[in-house]
Amino acid sequence: MQPQGRAVVTDQQRRELAERGFFFTDALFAAAELEPTRRECLRLYRDSIEKIPESNPSHRTKQRLRPFLPAPQDASEIIAQFQRHPVFQQLARDLIGPDVDQTWSQGCLKLPDVDAWTRFPFHQDGRFAMIDRQDSGFSCFLALGPLSPENGTLHFAAGAHRALLPHTWDERQEWWSCDVDGFEVVPGTLEPGQMVVYRLMTPHGSPPNESGEIREAFLMTFNVPGVRLVETGELFGDQRPLLRGGRAV
Repeated sequence: MQPQGRAVVTDQQRRELAERGFFFTDALFAAAELEPTRRECLRLYRDSIEKIPESNPSHRTKQRLRPFLPAPQDASEIIAQFQRHPVFQQLARDLIGPDVDQTWSQGCLKLPDVDAWTRFPFHQDGRFAMIDRQDSGFSCFLALGPLSPENGTLHFAAGAHRALLPHTWDERQEWWSCDVDGFEVVPGTLEPGQMVVYRLMTPHGSPPNESGEIREAFLMTFNVPGVRLVETGELFGDQRPLLRGGRAV
């Protein structure tokens, strides 16, 4: 078990999370720590393309450009081990407490795009999954490679996390969309190893990848143990224990 380490969240970052709904970290991972996970995400992406039936060319096109790669730990022991990194453990201790579960994980690749298929409308994750502990959870959007507006990094609406905003269905993007007019929108411009840490109700979205390279990022979400969907009462997400009594499990 990993002993409790030094806090990584500053008082200023706590204030930003409370008031703006997100904060930026320094680079908390070395390149050598990121590289195995980066390669595994690319492998899982290639595998995901092979699994799409040839009879569904339009879905194949979308999946090729904006793949959905949830629960990568189920298909990669390398990623499963990375998700236990001491940085994630300490963030969880600092922001949630001694008992924490991993509730979501996803490889977030976005390929170069010319028709804006990789644009994601602004949305709140709480609109997709209404859970009983929205306020205690947080997500980490981690740069595996450089992230910028040009390659379609996530943007965040500051101060818009305090209530559920009205959402409408975006037919072309097949995603829920909310209006963030009137809020300051901040791009997640990051160097490899940096993260944006944000609340589950913080609206976020992204422009298309107009660069010539794959946008490479990784998403982790943490919360207290036993989070459930409000509508059904069922346990939500990965439910993978990370900390008990402040120690890694």
